[in-house]
Amino acid sequence: RLARELADLMGGPADVVFEAAGAPGLIGQAISCVRPRGRNVSAGISAEAEANFHKAAIMKEVQIQYATAYSVADCELVVRQLRDPDCPLARLVSKTTSLDTFPEVFDELCHGAVQAKVIVDPWKAAE
Repeated sequence: RLARELADLMGGPADVVFEAAGAPGLIGQAISCVRPRGRNVSAGISAEAEANFHKAAIMKEVQIQYATAYSVADCELVVRQLRDPDCPLARLVSKTTSLDTFPEVFDELCHGAVQAKVIVDPWKAAE
């Protein structure tokens, strides 16, 4: 379902998918969202073994790249790119919320609200 919704939002499967949460099953989910011969960058570490994604990755010829850490400069670059309205990554951001309203947004997500990416902006005034 996520792969289909993301492809609809982006006009096709993503070239690159970043998985940074490390929750079980998310590498496989990221691979389902990337185009054939695309790239999955995984910075999350799951405490559980992840063995079920290899077949899908092989069939799509997905390049899987692991990263151990990001510098502050890396994070600043991503934030600048996401703030740029001309950046294709900006289309992934479906909502920006303040810390005050985050619990409500999180509850909505837990109950089925569909969002591509929610950014929590600690400096944003409450809505």
